[in-house]
Parts: sequence; structure tokens; C-alpha cells
Amino acid sequence: MVATLDPNLQLTYPGAASQAYAFGTFLAPSDPIGTDAFFDDAAFIGDSRTEGFQYWSGIKNGTCLWKRGLSVYTVNDKRFTWDFNGSSYTLYNLLAQRQFGKVYLMLGINELGSNSATYEQRLSQLVDRILETQPNAVLYMLTMPPLNDQKARANLGAKFNNTNLNTFNEAIIRVATEKKAVLLNLAEVYRDENGQLPYSLASDGCHFISSAYARWGEYLRTHYIDPAVYFACRNGTMAVEPSEAPTDVPTEAPTGEPTEAPVETPAAEPTEVPVETPAGEPTEVPSTEPSTEPSAAPTETPTEVPSTEPAPAPSEPAAPTEVPVETPPAEVPVETPPAEPSEEPPVPTEEPVPTPESPAETTETPVETAPPAEGEAPTEPAPPATEEVPTQEPSPAPVDPPAPTDNPDPSDEPLPDAGEIVPPSPSLV
Repeated sequence: MVATLDPNLQLTYPGAASQAYAFGTFLAPSDPIGTDAFFDDAAFIGDSRTEGFQYWSGIKNGTCLWKRGLSVYTVNDKRFTWDFNGSSYTLYNLLAQRQFGKVYLMLGINELGSNSATYEQRLSQLVDRILETQPNAVLYMLTMPPLNDQKARANLGAKFNNTNLNTFNEAIIRVATEKKAVLLNLAEVYRDENGQLPYSLASDGCHFISSAYARWGEYLRTHYIDPAVYFACRNGTMAVEPSEAPTDVPTEAPTGEPTEAPVETPAAEPTEVPVETPAGEPTEVPSTEPSTEPSAAPTETPTEVPSTEPAPAPSEPAAPTEVPVETPPAEVPVETPPAEPSEEPPVPTEEPVPTPESPAETTETPVETAPPAEGEAPTEPAPPATEEVPTQEPSPAPVDPPAPTDNPDPSDEPLPDAGEIVPPSPSLV
């Protein structure tokens, strides 16, 4: 269900939309804005990805509030500050010092590996702060573009993968829906058919090559909402129920999992299958024991006897059935008892165990040892092999190395005097 705009509504950007916006859905494309002056009153909040946006997106207007390593856990951390009017402020306090007409928010890449529920809670608190301190601004929340799993795993570590990122993007959608922020699906601009950031656009698997940031700028130029429509929908005068939940968020699992494919390749089993064609023959191995079932077991074994002698196979179908009835031990030489030990080991091999330290393999070593010959001194069993401890790879460097990201609990204390603040960061452009 979609509502039509009130014709009496005073629109600043008529090309922005022709219908009311339903919170919880991705904003539909609009007509391209005429000039980047549209972003003069905008604030772009983010991490090192937003740094690349400032330098290479093509949009030079507005205020970029990014720090390498910035996260929802460090927005009130005094190690992440900006200069304004001769003082240094954390993001949390800077929002109360300046007024913006638009706020673009995208944080979450440095939080990968943390608890997604905690991330969602802190993100919700940050949005509350933005809405409280920026009552006249249109709040846009951007979904995070995907990673290239292959490059990210090699350069950044295992926690940087699209499975984790998609979980955090779902949290962004929930917070935007609850807080009535405009959802921008920036992820769709960088996602290929496999849900990955294309290899050719990825620098380290997370950040883009410089030319790829232009896609971000073009997306913002064609996705915006008129402030009058935004506040009318927020205030309920044009409330619209979303027709369906957004489904464009990448939910595909990583496709580049080279470690899973070679696991399912049993090479030893095909050699044993042609030897024992019937499915029930593995139960015939104990038939060499006392002949408690002479009538049922021998009827199936004759099928194997003619297979070993291809010439007389058609002429002696009944003769083998009488041999096991009268003398059950006669079957033992036909089936070649020395081959029986080779048939028993495949039973444990049906459960492939990748580690050589499993107890199943160590127990087979003493069974195969033959007794010493007469006059020979008994050989001592070889000592058990020492278990190899797998070397652990060093923990990968964070996405944004220059800034610490290990502050899961930012302090909420008020901003101290200027004398207690760490040296100010360079002024923003």
C-alpha cells in the first residue's frame, strides 16, 4: 500500500519522489540532482571506507566525519576526535555543536567479529543521539557493500567475510525501520551475481580501488528524499505500511570455500565396491564362523564364486550350493582368507578422519605386526608418533590499522575541559 503525496506539500526537490516513503524499505531511485550543492549541508559519518568516499567519490561538498577504526563502540572515545571552533570533540559531542540538513551513516566493518546483538544495540543508541541533536536533518542509513571473501580472508582475517557482514546489514535494516530512517541499499552497487565484491574492484577485500568509489557518489546523486516528504512520513501524516521487507541485502553465503570441496572425495572406496557387488555381502563375512545358517548364507555366496571363474560360471550354478551345505569350511579357501583382513579395514575407513592422530588409525599398527621368526630377537614396537601441534597464524591486522578498535565499551562521561583532551586531529575538509 503506497500513499500519494499531498499536492499542497511544499517540496524542495520535486524530482526526489512521486510517492510517500515506507520506512523499512529501500529508497527508490530519483531523478539525478542538478548539482552537488545538494550535499553542502550533509554530514557523512563512517570509517576508512568513508575516507575513500571523500577522496574519490567525486562529491566534494559536505562534511566527512570519518576516522580509521571508528565504530559504534568508539563514537564517544576521546582517541577519536574532530576540531571545531578551537576545541576537540568526539563524534557523540560534535553532533551537539553543529547542525546538518542531511546525515549519512554507515558503520559496521570494524565491528565484524563482535556480537551482532551488541552492535545493534549500540547502533540504535547512536541513531537516537543523531535524532536528538539533529532534529531538522534527514537521516540516511546505508547498508555496507559486500567484501571479496578471497582477498579479505588473505589480507584481513577470517572474521571479515560476507556471512558476518550480511548479519550486520540485517541489524542496520532493523534499526532504520524502528527509528524511521531512510534506507539506502549501497550494497547493490558493488555486489556481483555471487554476492561478492568483484575481485577487480577490491583492493584488500574490504576497501575499493580508487575508481570504484565513483559508484558511491553516483548512487547518492540518484537516491534522495525531499525533507518535506521525510518529516511528513515520520510524523504520521503520510504514514505508509511497507509492502514487503527489503530483500536486496546480500544473503548469499560465501562461494569461495576451497576447503570444503576436496573433503568429500573417498578414493579408496571405489576399489572395494566392484569386489562386493551385492549390498548385503558385508554381513556375509561372519559366515565363516560356525554354520548356524547354512541355507541362507551359502545361497548368496555362490554368486561370487562364479565371478572369480568366468569360464565355468554358467555351468555350475547349483554345485557351489551343495559344497557349503556339506562342508562349510570349504568356503574359506574359495574366498581366500588372506584377503579377509583387507576387507575388514575399510569398515573404519567409512568414517573419514582428517587428522592422523585419531585412535582408529593408531590401533591398526599393532594388529599388523607379525611374530618374530625362530631364533630372532623380538623387535620392539615403534614409539607412537608425536602429535603435531598446528601452528596458528598470527592474528590479522585490523581493517583500519592506524586506529585502535578494541574499545568495546566507550565511556559516556561528558566532554572534559580542553586541557584533558588528546592532541586534536587535523581539521576536516
